[in-house]
Amino acid sequence: MTVRSVLKHPEFESKPHGAAWDIWVKFGCKLAANGALMRTAVLGAPFFWDEKQVIKQTLQATKVTHADPRCCVSSIIVTNLISRLLKGNTQDILPDLDDGTKEEILRWMQSGNPDNQGLNIDSEDPPHVINAYSTDENIASKRSNLHKYLMRHNDQSKQKSREIAQIPDNSPPGIDKFGADPVILKFTRSVVERYKFIANSILVGPDELDYLSNFKVDAGEKALLEYCFPESLEALKLDESSTIGYVYKCLGSALYCFTRKLNQQPSESEAFKTIITELILEAG
Repeated sequence: MTVRSVLKHPEFESKPHGAAWDIWVKFGCKLAANGALMRTAVLGAPFFWDEKQVIKQTLQATKVTHADPRCCVSSIIVTNLISRLLKGNTQDILPDLDDGTKEEILRWMQSGNPDNQGLNIDSEDPPHVINAYSTDENIASKRSNLHKYLMRHNDQSKQKSREIAQIPDNSPPGIDKFGADPVILKFTRSVVERYKFIANSILVGPDELDYLSNFKVDAGEKALLEYCFPESLEALKLDESSTIGYVYKCLGSALYCFTRKLNQQPSESEAFKTIITELILEAG
């Protein structure tokens, strides 16, 4: 719903961040879905040695469709976990970011906000890239086909009711028994702590905070930490139909699985199979 709504916005082609921001506000600042989190994980690889470049590219790609700060911080956490894995410094506990860097990141977060017309990080690609995109003769027909597909898929999805999961009689043993890998857990927590300040940046006025009540006012670092480090997968209630696509649930389930003692099991492949199976079953 979030992606489709933004793509259909009349200004998406020229101002994607502005379109995403407008849709977010029009839906009461409640759209904190997980689409951008899944889409941007790959951005932990390019320029993995440059933290600010990873963050900037992550925000550029996230904010094309998802303006909510919860979506932004979730994407940044994942891409920076990946970049640090590539650098091989999982045992390095980094200090807090300096104030200047934090201010720059928060400024990037405002891209698309109509009150900040001077900031537009979604158009910082080289001009020839933008021109090549906008003058492609096939773009119009491709978008038309995409729109027809989305409308057809939307009509079909309305006719289908969600299937009830069939839990096997002999389900695999719970991954809770694996326990948390202390090194990976500490590494993950340090990355979350490094960027949790983003979760405290409510990008709407104080009079609009009531709009965030859709997810029990999950704004601020407390909610972020609770979802990132749940006691179990079950605690995340991944099969709750009204919030199954909530970005913090997607993030929290990923981090919980990531921090299990996978390499201390008799077979890593069987352990991974157990983890991914239980994750699927928890989500219904």
